[in-house]
Amino acid sequence: MYAAKNGNVAIVKALLATCQVDINKRDSDGWTPLHHAANSDIDGVNGVIDTLLGIRQVEVDAKDNQLRTPLSVAAGQGNWACMQMLMNLGQAEINTQDKGGRTPLHWVAWALLPNVETLEVLLATGRADVDAKDKTHRTPLSYAAECGKISIMKALLDTGRAEINTQDERGWAPLHYAIRHAAEALEGGAGPLEALLATGRADVNIKDKAHRTPMSYAAEAGHVGALKALLATERVDMRTQDKRGWMPLHYALKAPVWRGVEGLRVLLATGQVDVNAKTEEHRTALSYAAEMGRIDVVKTLLVTGWVVIDVADKAGRIPLAYALSRGHGEVVELLRRKYNQAT
Repeated sequence: MYAAKNGNVAIVKALLATCQVDINKRDSDGWTPLHHAANSDIDGVNGVIDTLLGIRQVEVDAKDNQLRTPLSVAAGQGNWACMQMLMNLGQAEINTQDKGGRTPLHWVAWALLPNVETLEVLLATGRADVDAKDKTHRTPLSYAAECGKISIMKALLDTGRAEINTQDERGWAPLHYAIRHAAEALEGGAGPLEALLATGRADVNIKDKAHRTPMSYAAEAGHVGALKALLATERVDMRTQDKRGWMPLHYALKAPVWRGVEGLRVLLATGQVDVNAKTEEHRTALSYAAEMGRIDVVKTLLVTGWVVIDVADKAGRIPLAYALSRGHGEVVELLRRKYNQAT
């Protein structure tokens, strides 16, 4: 195994020549010498693989403790040359699934570095299931979107066989995961989202099991690029409510403080937002902003001129009451002044 892992072809051949070596012997993880070679990026390892595949007894599709085959391991490592040998010389099964239900194509999409060559090796066979679902119902496109692998996404979409609106067990489509990628990026990050939207087939109002849309998550992230990309489709329903009655407007209040209120301003600028929309608790955006003490958000809402400042929720509390209970003096002062002006 060590010789296979280290790419030492001469030693591998010498050991095999003794006829006393179990070519399929497994270690504690269930890995065979072929697994180790497939996982290595050392020079000479492909020579080891070629040598191993030349032995009739080798188990090309041997599965480790996680049910991963050498092809799956090579896919995750981005070793396209190894994959070609496994498929061409060894006739490796291309859609085999591990314990998590992931195929080699899933592992290419999830690999640390984007590697279109690795993907193309699988797609070139014409046998790769581009819409294979793992045990959480996630597809390779879903993983590529979350990882921000635009080149992998485009290659999958170019096959014409990748279903763009497939939802996993939590109801998330690739669009939701593209938003997550954007949310976690300090700068930019909207590339995967734009790649999906460019197809014209992505359902921008698709709901997950909490009835949340991609717009809802983009608003919560406060990601201006993602918000603008979604709005540019001119198909976004700005008043869609989730199971709690929250709209994108309400989630915009939860955007990270460091992102400021730019996301909120993007929403308000559409003219399609009901600034007095109520959640299931009959709370408005102003109510939540007051409770949070977000003076910047409160000011941004009030400047629209449409906000009703004394809307009471199911508990009978108005925004001013929430600000008082939390001790947000600056918000209290502003709301009192507005309340006095209104009365």
